[in-house]
Amino acid sequence: MHYWLCYGPQEKWQATVAYSRWGVKSRIHNGRMSAAARAWESVMPGDVLVFKLDDGKLYGWARVKATTDSELRPIFPKELAEDAVIYDRRILFDFIQNRSLDGREPVKFDALEALKGTALSEIEPILAETAIAAMREAWESQAKSEFIQLLALHLRRDYQPEAALAGFSQ
Repeated sequence: MHYWLCYGPQEKWQATVAYSRWGVKSRIHNGRMSAAARAWESVMPGDVLVFKLDDGKLYGWARVKATTDSELRPIFPKELAEDAVIYDRRILFDFIQNRSLDGREPVKFDALEALKGTALSEIEPILAETAIAAMREAWESQAKSEFIQLLALHLRRDYQPEAALAGFSQ
């Protein structure tokens, strides 16, 4: 199993979530394929993707189901604007967790800062696992905080001191 960092603009995220797809360009410069397209060739089912967007934050992780270079439907904003497939090398995946599905805030994780700029790059397992652990911890903490806030709101709304003390007034 390998770990891959998917890096891209925030505009691409909504389509990534909606279609469970990540796409990279297969551009060839001077007879050479782009670094992201070369990386795409090594992605295998079962690999893990970690998503970091251009705001510097982590947005989720997923398990790869398959790769394809035969999808002809534009899905990403830039593709829709140009009515053409631009990110022709696609990775199909199942989300394990992402901040859009459950409303969590993206997580700042500086250890991956040096890896920005390439749409797809392999990362060391320890770095990927640390990034995933940071997301889990932050999102579990947010969930606990939200639960406590909701519980407190519920208790305040339903709490009626007169009714609670009624049995003691006799």
